[in-house]
Amino acid sequence: MIESARFTVLRGAWAPLLISLVVSLSGCEIFPAPFTRVNKYTPPPLEVIVPPAEGDLSHGAGTIAQFDLSGRMAIRQGSRNDTLLIEWSHAMGSEHITMRTPLGSQVMRLDATPGHAVLALPDRKPMEAENSEPLMQSLLGFSVPIGQLALWATGEIPSDASQLRDEGEETRVLQFSKGGWDCSLQRWRVVGGQSLPGMVQVAKSDLQIRLVIDRWNVVRGNP
Repeated sequence: MIESARFTVLRGAWAPLLISLVVSLSGCEIFPAPFTRVNKYTPPPLEVIVPPAEGDLSHGAGTIAQFDLSGRMAIRQGSRNDTLLIEWSHAMGSEHITMRTPLGSQVMRLDATPGHAVLALPDRKPMEAENSEPLMQSLLGFSVPIGQLALWATGEIPSDASQLRDEGEETRVLQFSKGGWDCSLQRWRVVGGQSLPGMVQVAKSDLQIRLVIDRWNVVRGNP
C-alpha cells in the first residue's frame, strides 16, 4: 500500500541522505554569490533580443498550453548547497518531474494530476497525497507551490504580486513576491517569438531554489 504523505520521516531522515549523496557526486557550486539587485532602475526594452538556445523548440501559436524543460535545480537550505538535474513536463494541471544526480542516478520522481500526486524515491515505497505540496513539505520541510512555479517559469506574473520590480539594463531581471516567496526571473531568451526566463529563483525563509533552464520545448494553444 502506498504510504500517506502524513509520514514526515523524509524530512528527518531521508532528505539529509539525499542531499549528502548529491553533494558527494556533484561537488559543484551553483550559488556563486547571493543575488543582488541593480540599484538603478531602467525600464526594459519591448523585446528581449536574445537568440534561442540550441535545442529550444516551439509549436503552435498563442499562449503556452504545455511545456517540457530540462536543466538544473539547486537547493540551498541553511548551510547546504546542492545540485540536481531536472526534467519537467507540465500540461493541463499535471506535473511530471524527474530529478537525477549529475551522474544520472534518479533520486526523485513526482507525478501529479488533479486530485492525486505520487512521490517516488529510491528504495522506498511511493508516497501519495491529493496534491504535490504536502509531498514536497515532507521532502524539503517547505511546501513548494509547483503549479505556481510552472507559471513563473514561463514568465507569467500573478496579478496580486507585491514588490514588483522590472529591471532592464543589459540583462533583464524581473522580481516579485507572492505567498511569502520572493521570486526573480532572469536570463531571458526568445523561444518561438516569446521571451522566456532561463533562470527562476525563489526563496522563502532559509530555503532558496534556483532553476536553470537549459532547454525549452513549448506547445502553444493554437496549432
